[in-house]
Amino acid sequence: EPVANKIVQAVAQPIALPQSAVCEVGASIGIGIYPDNGTEMDTLLAAADRAMYESKQGGRGHYTLVRGAPAALNSGPDWAHFGTEHEVGVTQIDDQHRHLAALVNQLNRAVHDRADKASLEALFEKLTDYTAFHFKTEQDLMERFNYPRKQAHELEHAHLLADACHFKTRMHRGGDLLVLQSIKDWLLQHITTEDKPLGEFLKGKLDT
Repeated sequence: EPVANKIVQAVAQPIALPQSAVCEVGASIGIGIYPDNGTEMDTLLAAADRAMYESKQGGRGHYTLVRGAPAALNSGPDWAHFGTEHEVGVTQIDDQHRHLAALVNQLNRAVHDRADKASLEALFEKLTDYTAFHFKTEQDLMERFNYPRKQAHELEHAHLLADACHFKTRMHRGGDLLVLQSIKDWLLQHITTEDKPLGEFLKGKLDT
């Protein structure tokens, strides 16, 4: 709260502009607290977002902490939800995507249950190993059928594999929430932007 108050006061200082004009702005801050208001990044952000709009209702220059009962903990099996909207139409790829989502959810539950460091590392290694296996599956299909966007698609794969070491370091430093959210967002976004076009290309070229 003292930090939020300092931010509000700092932002409220008048800003001198050319021709003697003055600009004044105000900050509306919402604060969610781990683990009281959530144990995943998106849950905490949603809680803080609600508190921020409560601040806005009181006029600019306010901060609000999440009040009342804590937000529902998003620790269920489908935190990283893989539904029909994520299917690309190729059975082999869709099955592997479902398994990847299940592994992300397994790691999420372990973080939520405060599993020990060794257990979290083992689950993370399991996830990264299967991710590399999945990427090899897609690479083989792209090479087999001369997928025109093969180079760009493989570049996306390389970026995530390179990020894996960074993610592991962040987890060692207590950045579990950011790592989980980053992996979840990347997985679902990659399916939408890269894997769906690949699925459309592969349809009709093999027994899906």
